[in-house]
Amino acid sequence: MTAVPRGGGRAGRLILAATSLSALGDGFRYTALPLLLLAVGAGTDTLSTAYVVNSVPGVLFVLFGGLLSDRYPAKRVVVLVDLVRAAAATVFTVALVLGAVTVWWVYLLIFVLATAEVVYFSAIQVFLADALDRSDLGVVNGRVASVTTTANSLAGPGAGAFLFGLAPVLPFLVDAVSFVAAAVCNGRVPTPRRTPGGAPVGRTGPAGAVTLLAAGFRTTFSDPVLRGLFAFAVARAFAAAAVLSVLAVFVVTERGLPVSHYGYVLAVGAVGGVLGGWLVSRYGDRVPLWRSTWVANIAFGLSFASLPLGAGVPVIGGLLAVNLAAAVWTAVLAATHRQRVVARDELGRTSSVLRLGVGVATVLGAAAAGLLGDVVPLGGFFVALGLGVLVVCAPFPRPPRPRAEPPVGPPGGARAERDGPVDVTA
Repeated sequence: MTAVPRGGGRAGRLILAATSLSALGDGFRYTALPLLLLAVGAGTDTLSTAYVVNSVPGVLFVLFGGLLSDRYPAKRVVVLVDLVRAAAATVFTVALVLGAVTVWWVYLLIFVLATAEVVYFSAIQVFLADALDRSDLGVVNGRVASVTTTANSLAGPGAGAFLFGLAPVLPFLVDAVSFVAAAVCNGRVPTPRRTPGGAPVGRTGPAGAVTLLAAGFRTTFSDPVLRGLFAFAVARAFAAAAVLSVLAVFVVTERGLPVSHYGYVLAVGAVGGVLGGWLVSRYGDRVPLWRSTWVANIAFGLSFASLPLGAGVPVIGGLLAVNLAAAVWTAVLAATHRQRVVARDELGRTSSVLRLGVGVATVLGAAAAGLLGDVVPLGGFFVALGLGVLVVCAPFPRPPRPRAEPPVGPPGGARAERDGPVDVTA
């Protein structure tokens, strides 16, 4: 097999271009939607409902997304999802031009795009594994995380607010165009007819949907490394959702900072996410997976527990930057590990099992913040959340003993181990 240049070659560049374009459009929309809701007279109850609508598909459809990605070529699924998102954004744009948009139109757009994103999450994990050489996965995963954070949290929001000020329709129009451009880029990514391990890409066999989904759970929880990474991710997701859902109250109300400073805090924190993606793309394959993940989880917990010490943008934003850098580092290493050791015909479902756990933890974390945020001081609440992450992660500094063989696919499925077992301690 011809060696692929480090960084993924043409496939890696096209995937990064597609990710950058769609993430930038997403950043425009993330800023424009709340502004649009406020423009039509929405209150806090409407905004919170929009958050719930955005979260529901992550619980309802995530397993379906993983199953779809395993039964059909991932490239086809990714391109189809991009086109569906482009169509939804286009219809919304036309409705906005015609003056027909109501709050329910906004809810519908959020629901459709969130559902498509759930499918996209599982499909892109398989797509990367299909399109890239095994040695390039860590680099490209890190770059994808970095450009996504840059577009979503730095470039996108400011530009989206500017475009909305010019004309409310512009952010949504750009979002629709970005999805079309992403579909074109992803469609041009060269992918092999067969995975490196020799497994055919396509349907996994006659096994029923329930059997196939059960295999995804079995793969996740029977492997000690995957099981540990799952537990770490769920703990981080619960804490992050609880903190971020009330962070604005902490910054503006408890610390008495101007509203604009909340935006500054998020911007400083986003720099940490970009830095984390850059670091893991350069050094993620050079350090032990489990030990570096353990250190990052400790940093994640300590940064939340230290938030009460912050009184201004530099400290609060700096702690948030450390937190996001640690989160990106751990998420990228975990995704790369799954792509390298999980059978091709189980990768989508295994990724969706993680997404399900994270989705449930996110909803529960946000609910906990809503219930306790007015009862206990937020500073103490943040300390408890940070300590909770430490309790889950700190006792396990050494990696569990990995299985000698990769997970076995479902009945009738193909086994697709790539290039032999991976030593997770190296």
